Amino acid sequence: MFFPLQPPKILPLQFCTGAVHGGISRDRHGERSEVLRAYVSFIGSAVGYFSAPLNEIAGNFEVNPHTSDLANKWTWIELSLAETTETIQGNDSKKSSGRVRCCILLSPRSEIEDSDQLSISNRRSGFIQISPSREGPWTTVRLNYAAHAACWRLGNYVVASEVSVKDGNKNVNIRSLVSVHNATEFILELCLVSRISRESMESLDVASDPEGLQIDQKKEIYVGTLRPGETVPLPLFALTQTGVFVLQLRPSNLSDPVQYSWSSVVDRLDQSEDSSKLSLPSGISVSSLTESEELLSCTEISGTSSSNCTKMWFSVSIQATEIAKDICSDPIQDWNLVVKSPLSITNFLPLMAEYSVMEMHTSGNFVSCSRSVFYPGETVNIHNADIRNPLFFSLLPNRGWLPVNEVVLLSHPHEVPSSTISLRSSITGRIAQIILEQTFDKERPLQAKTVRVYAPYWFTIARCPPLTCRLVDVTGKEQKRKFGVFRSKKDNEVVVGEITEEELYEGHTIASALNFKSLGLAVSIAQSGKERFGPVKDLSPLGDMDGAVDLYAYDEGENCMQLSVTTKSCSFPSVPTKVISIRPYMTFTNRIGRDMLIKLSSEDEPKVLRASDSRVSFVYRQVDGPDKLQVRLEGTSWSYPVQIVKQDTTFLVLRRHDGSRIFVRTEIRGYEEGSRFIVVFRLGSTTGPIRIENRTASRKISFCQSGFGEDSWIHLEPHSTTNFAWEDPYGQKYIDAKVDDGSDTGVWKLDLERAGFHASKNAELQLQFHVMEIGDTKVAWFTDEKTSASNSAEEIRCFPLDINWEHAFTQTKIQNDALPFEVIVELGVIGVSIIDHRPKELSYFYLERVSASYSTGSDDGTTSRQGIIFL
Repeated sequence: MFFPLQPPKILPLQFCTGAVHGGISRDRHGERSEVLRAYVSFIGSAVGYFSAPLNEIAGNFEVNPHTSDLANKWTWIELSLAETTETIQGNDSKKSSGRVRCCILLSPRSEIEDSDQLSISNRRSGFIQISPSREGPWTTVRLNYAAHAACWRLGNYVVASEVSVKDGNKNVNIRSLVSVHNATEFILELCLVSRISRESMESLDVASDPEGLQIDQKKEIYVGTLRPGETVPLPLFALTQTGVFVLQLRPSNLSDPVQYSWSSVVDRLDQSEDSSKLSLPSGISVSSLTESEELLSCTEISGTSSSNCTKMWFSVSIQATEIAKDICSDPIQDWNLVVKSPLSITNFLPLMAEYSVMEMHTSGNFVSCSRSVFYPGETVNIHNADIRNPLFFSLLPNRGWLPVNEVVLLSHPHEVPSSTISLRSSITGRIAQIILEQTFDKERPLQAKTVRVYAPYWFTIARCPPLTCRLVDVTGKEQKRKFGVFRSKKDNEVVVGEITEEELYEGHTIASALNFKSLGLAVSIAQSGKERFGPVKDLSPLGDMDGAVDLYAYDEGENCMQLSVTTKSCSFPSVPTKVISIRPYMTFTNRIGRDMLIKLSSEDEPKVLRASDSRVSFVYRQVDGPDKLQVRLEGTSWSYPVQIVKQDTTFLVLRRHDGSRIFVRTEIRGYEEGSRFIVVFRLGSTTGPIRIENRTASRKISFCQSGFGEDSWIHLEPHSTTNFAWEDPYGQKYIDAKVDDGSDTGVWKLDLERAGFHASKNAELQLQFHVMEIGDTKVAWFTDEKTSASNSAEEIRCFPLDINWEHAFTQTKIQNDALPFEVIVELGVIGVSIIDHRPKELSYFYLERVSASYSTGSDDGTTSRQGIIFL
């Protein structure tokens, strides 16, 4: 008897099994239920029910407990799980098939009460036993989490169990040893057909003996529908009937309202198909499986005429996994039947491309099987091509690529297919040979074929003005005349190919295999159709794993841009394509919040770096000598010219017209996004990077970086402080100091890189100078000579309150001999997932371009430590 029941919670124990036998159950009012419900009781006081849809062969059935005091006893669960669709004289009728029988046995309450664990927990331990009947034999099912699947005895047969955890609930899946997985994009219908019923169909007269046909068709089991990506176990009843049941399938619910017949197995290349003769459909015998690949065809039965029937083809890969051994040490196999397309093609080019697959019939005529467009990384599955016949392939990547030969051989039952396809650029005439890598086994001609389309090399150009790249032979040897090979205007320069802006698709284009030892590269900045190529750069360093080449490209106005050329593997996994990346040698990012001007050489015209600009490059005027960077904000003068030669974080000083200064923090990062340097500008801190204080009683002090002129002096009144940064961050790290009291006392040269106490060598100055580092800020101060001992309390009062004066001096003495230790970790992408014990994901953080730095020192822990994250 079945009753609906609303449970308060879900017990963390769930099972399912394949169909065995049974009948449709009805609800309490006598109507057929769409969902079956059955009571289940546990030894003790818990009672619950199972709930499952009628159209499922196997699934997870939730046990919903309901507290009640029932006597300790066995309780059976019997659920009808599926319905069989039968066609009798054109009418469809549904028959049920399948029953689940389970029993849950828990230890009696009396045993628990007598144990010592009663005071610890009120829970009762238990186990699961399965049996084909109430009389047994019973087999205990243990929850095996380590193995993918475990096998158990169910009477005279063997079944498998799998344990998983979902939302904190343990799911025990008890199933047969044969499963079917749908690896296609179609919804598939599955059916198990008795060979006996099919053979007897030839001798039956449907019109005169419908009852006999109905009896035979009872041996057909309609398994159900299988959606893409789903897996379903086959009923145990069909697997135990040796050599009786075969598996058939057909596509269902296609976008095109076309109906197909149940599948037939094609077991040889020369299998003839006579549409005028009634053929008996064949299938895969589910009780005698061997590891193999089977080719299946489904004939269209509506939508076209019988003389020009269309077929849908499927490949079934039969795979076995040994999960145990029987008493005779023979392996127990867990079988998986994977339904997939017989032909699949994947586009591993960086370009969108149009493809065509054509089938050649015995008459010599081509018939188009599939024609469409696929994007980079996309796989197309082709189901309407007969791989027993010769198949041909054509490819048209966008951006003006045309095939040199119209089609190439993709598949042939006896011949070796083509491994390449040649394309010619209609823009430059350059030839690119594309690889067609595919599985091909002469011993298994009906095996499913997978084709990977990729290029040996890509070129990727980004963050640059329109460029024309010229590949040049640098060996100096004469070459035979080939497509795309011509001589440039320069003597003894053989150009083997050109790449222009028109060829690029989202910054990418394709190329044949390249020999870097014999190639050079010259680049021109394309403007108004006029070209001026820079000097040819030898590409042989790119043959190394981390090789890089720097070169200059020129425009018609004699302006240039320095470029960085590197190689890396492509983004597609397991694809042997090398990517040649061309990026600006240096890019700039503005994080100041307002526009700024920038120059890259002394003769360069100022360029605007807008507040929103990120990873921007510039064309500039080249001069003799190294290129040097200068920046300026509105209302300031140009910064001191700086040469970018290494990764660093420094400050540029911008002087306002009133003499005040702005510090621009300049972060120079290396080897990001293909560029050699990425320069990021930010406003500097108001407390640094260097703070200089005048703690004298009445004397004014002037100072500047050593080597700079009179306009660089900074005047500091008594009892005042100012921030300071090096005018030339890569120059001398000394300051010149003098006292402004009208007397000629000379200049005192001080080393800010050496922390500690400095006394003036000039007796007339009567000054002392102190340097110490506090975190990222360096603090220096002048004091009168007489205050070194008497005014220590005043110095402490003048010092910031958050600094421990005694500890600061201890730190200074140790740091004279100990260098700090710094660790920098840079991550491109990082994701952090926080889960609980169930496990269930609570939150997820995702960050890009993360730079974490941590600095410390070997000074017994007295140096301050910091961890900084930049996004």
